[in-house]
Amino acid sequence: MLMKILVIGNFSFNEYGGAKTVANYIIDGYKSAGHEADVLSFPKTSGKISRIFSQFLDVYNPMALTFLKKEIKKRRPDAVHLHNIHKDLSAYSLKLLSKMKVPAIVTLHESWALCPGFNLENGKDGKIRCRPPMSRYEIRFPLRNWLIRKFLSCADYIFVPSEFSRRQLLSHSYSAEKVIKIYNGFDLNVFSPIKKPIVEKKEIKVLFVGRPTAKKGINWLKDAINDLNKEGLNILLDIVGGENSVSYDKLPDFYREADMLIQPSLVHETFGNSVAEGMGCGLPVIVSNMGAMPEILGNAGLVVNPGDRKSLKKAIFDLALDARKRDELGKTGRERTEKMFDKNKMCGEYLKYIEKISQKN
Repeated sequence: MLMKILVIGNFSFNEYGGAKTVANYIIDGYKSAGHEADVLSFPKTSGKISRIFSQFLDVYNPMALTFLKKEIKKRRPDAVHLHNIHKDLSAYSLKLLSKMKVPAIVTLHESWALCPGFNLENGKDGKIRCRPPMSRYEIRFPLRNWLIRKFLSCADYIFVPSEFSRRQLLSHSYSAEKVIKIYNGFDLNVFSPIKKPIVEKKEIKVLFVGRPTAKKGINWLKDAINDLNKEGLNILLDIVGGENSVSYDKLPDFYREADMLIQPSLVHETFGNSVAEGMGCGLPVIVSNMGAMPEILGNAGLVVNPGDRKSLKKAIFDLALDARKRDELGKTGRERTEKMFDKNKMCGEYLKYIEKISQKN
C-alpha cells in the first residue's frame, strides 16, 4: 500500500552533508517507490535558557510538541519518519505520535539518546562512557536517558547506522526487536574513483574531512605528520571542514585528488560518512579504533589505536611509501561500498519496514 510519509528533521532538506544527505536519499527512495513524501524542517531551539535546560528539552519540549501536533493534524500523514529530534523536538514526540495513532520511525544518526553531548568516549577504565557536556551551566537531569528510552520505545522502529550503535542501545535496555541497523548509503555515481598511475610520489596528500577539533583527533594527526616531515617525508595535510568547508557537490573532487584519507577521531563515531565516501572514491583510509569506523572500513584500510602517535605515524609511513598498497586498498574500498553502502541498498532496507508498517495499519 502506498503511503503519505512525513519526513521531519531539524535541518533544511535543501542542503546536503551528514544526516541531511542520508535523509534526502531516503526521501528520494520513498518517492521512487511511489510513496508521497512530504518534508518538515523543524526550527532549532536556541538561546541561553535552552542551553541550560537542554537535558530537560531533550525529553520534553512543550512549544515544539504543540507545533508538531498542529502540523500532524494539518498534513494528516500515514506515517512519520523523524531525524535528529534532539531538544528541538524532544523524545516525547514519539509518545505524542503514538497517542495520535500515527505510525512513526526514527533514525538516530548520533549517540544523542545515550549522551547529552552526543559523544561517547573511552574512560580511564577502558569502558565506553558519555563525554562530559561542554557547558558547565547545563543542568543535569538524571532521568534523561531513562525517559528518552521510554518515549523512543513508542516508535514502530528505531534505526541506527551501524552495529556499534545497535549494540550500545541494546546494552542500555532498548528492545532488540525495535532497534534496526541500516548502513548509510551514498550515490556511488557521484562518489566514484578516477584512474591513477601506480607510481611513487615525492609529495603525499593526506585528506581530513570534518570539523578540525581536538575530539576529532586533528591535533594528533598534525603532530604525527609534523614528525614524519621532520624525518624526511613530504606530506601535505588538506583539511575540508570548519573554516575550510566546501559545497557537498565538490567534495568528491577532494577525495579523488588525495592519496589517503585519515579520520583519527577520539570519540566513538556512529558511522563515519567520510570514511564510506572516501572508499567510494577509491581512496585508502586510516581510522582510529573508535566506534563504528573499523566496522565501516573493514579490510579497506588501516586501523590505529586512538591517540597513539607512533602507530599513526607507522600507518601513514607505510601507505606513503607504497603506491601499490594504496591502489589495492582503494580498489577494496570501492568494492566494499558497492556491496554495502549504496544509497539504493539503504533505501530498499527502509522500504521493507515501511511496507511492514503499511501492512500493520
